[in-house]
Parts: sequence; structure tokens; C-alpha cells
Amino acid sequence: MQALYSVGLRKFLLDGVGPLGCLPSLRASGLGPQGQCVDQVNQMVGFFNQGLRSLVDKLNADHPDAMFIYGNTYDAVYNMINNPHKYGFRVMDSGCCVLGEDGTCEPYAEPCEICSS
Repeated sequence: MQALYSVGLRKFLLDGVGPLGCLPSLRASGLGPQGQCVDQVNQMVGFFNQGLRSLVDKLNADHPDAMFIYGNTYDAVYNMINNPHKYGFRVMDSGCCVLGEDGTCEPYAEPCEICSS
């Protein structure tokens, strides 16, 4: 941020990290309840996002001629996961791909039926 500020940038958007514990690979990992988000991972993300918010506040205090904004990506994505119908989604617990044993999409596999509905 300091390097960009030093070359004249004055408006910054720093996005927080979304709920990584809800990634399909983590939901399939067995680290949490079957098919559920892994709370431990989301708690770590929460600590990071709190630190980023504090950094944004400090940057705004240290550079009054600039604007630093925190983007709350976590809450927006988490809300979509918990209220999918509100956003026009019908399925939030599986992807449009064939999942491998590690919970990630198999390369070059045909998309699942769910993608066409």
C-alpha cells in the first residue's frame, strides 16, 4: 500500500477474505461435520479480517489525504451460502463438476447435471 501511495494513488479498497472454511474441498475434508463449513478455518479468516480492518483504520489515520476502505467479502459470501434462494441459487453444497477424493474438481470432467438446472 505504501508503494502505491508513494506514486500518487489515494483511493484503496482492501477486501477481506471470504469464508474459506466453506470451500467444497474443505467441506469434503472431514475436518468438520459432514458437508458443513469448517468453523476452525473460518475463525482463522475472522482473525485475519479483524487485523485487516485495523490496518485500514490505521492507514486512514496516517494518511488523511487518502481513502482506504475495507470490503466485507466474508459476510456477503456467507450470507449467500446460508440464504441461497434469496440470491437465486438452488444448490450451495456442491459444484458443477465431478469432485475428486480431495474435494476438488476433476480436470477435464464433464459438468454435472446440476449446472443445467
